Amino acid sequence: MKNEEENGQIPLEKLSEKNCARYRMPYICLSHFEEGKRSKNKIPRNIPPREVSQEELDHWLWGEEEGRISDDSSEPTEVDSVSEESDFQRPDHEGADPMEIDDVDEVEISEKPQQYNLILCEKEKLVKLLQKCWKCETQKTEMGIVYHGLNMNISVFCVSCQRRWYWSNTKKCEREQSGSNSKLSRIHILLTSAIITTGNGFQNVKQLFDVLKSPFFFARTFNRLKEKYVYEAVNIQYKKQANVVKELLCETTDNNGTLNVMGDGSFDTPGHSALYCRYVIMEAVTKLVVEYEIFRHKSGEKKVNIETEACEKAFENLMVTYDSAIESLTTDRSQSVASMMANNFPDVTHYFDSWHYIRSLALEILKVAI
Repeated sequence: MKNEEENGQIPLEKLSEKNCARYRMPYICLSHFEEGKRSKNKIPRNIPPREVSQEELDHWLWGEEEGRISDDSSEPTEVDSVSEESDFQRPDHEGADPMEIDDVDEVEISEKPQQYNLILCEKEKLVKLLQKCWKCETQKTEMGIVYHGLNMNISVFCVSCQRRWYWSNTKKCEREQSGSNSKLSRIHILLTSAIITTGNGFQNVKQLFDVLKSPFFFARTFNRLKEKYVYEAVNIQYKKQANVVKELLCETTDNNGTLNVMGDGSFDTPGHSALYCRYVIMEAVTKLVVEYEIFRHKSGEKKVNIETEACEKAFENLMVTYDSAIESLTTDRSQSVASMMANNFPDVTHYFDSWHYIRSLALEILKVAI
């Protein structure tokens, strides 16, 4: 490589860096070549010279105000230089680990760090930062680390200046009772809520942290936080949203006089082996969920149509709230649901949804045609 530089030739690595750094997107886009000169599998060759439009310049080349990569790497450009207003220092690539250089070069310009609430950090980096006493500028300190699940508490004592300081990776949740010492960590509540809202299991997430060799809280802590705090918070928020929906539907009833609702059930497993059925009733115009019911078939009991049972229970609760305002209910083509509606709610018109009706007609036509 030195012989190439002495002969006036640019090494391939520098030439590639120079060419790629000149463009916002360092790849070939076929739409930027003239018609007839495009190739699907090969880069077009022998294209006659032409003037580059301003639109192409804005799309491909970096502007002068953003800086360009100079051939002489010894002279810093606007891209490489660090602004005086920023405290960030660009790491030197000379003598650095090649695996770390790739991480430094990949800059996500569109991301905003202030959007994130939690980050992962290596323990070695954190200890190195906290073990130094910034008062006497010495590292003759004694450090103690205590883990409480994901909560990490660090105490550091400086031998030289006899100063002690503390650090924790999370805040404590505030309690309504004044004067009470809160021991509930926010990070535990946040992670418990994240596990529940994403539908993941506790053991799967715990295995992930175990592989990373990161501390984690126990299953009993997860269950306690789930039952005492997360479910209660979900219940409070659900009641608030239910009141908003009720007020909106009352306004709709005052304007239109009636409500038309739709219902459908979903099961935990397909076929006749399902144990749980969730039946949801939705208002037809606003598309808002007005009622739902979760029905569980207990082992040892007589086998029943759990969708019909869930529909009946959900509709009874709905009639308590809106009563005569409900004009019709639309469901799938279930004969048991139709029989239940005719017997228990004769004043409400029951419809089959059009999708199942059209599908049934199509199947009958196919039978006749074949």
